Amino acid sequence: MAMLCDADVDMFVESTFNFPTLAEVYRIAALEIVEKRSQEL
Repeated sequence: MAMLCDADVDMFVESTFNFPTLAEVYRIAALEIVEKRSQEL
């Protein structure tokens, strides 16, 4: 898409990307809790 719009590299620098997504943040947090629980046992 950038090539079709004749955009330069500055377009990527100025863009904001949603990463990680909210769902991924929840998953990572849940995995950390599971890991901590398994270490306590």
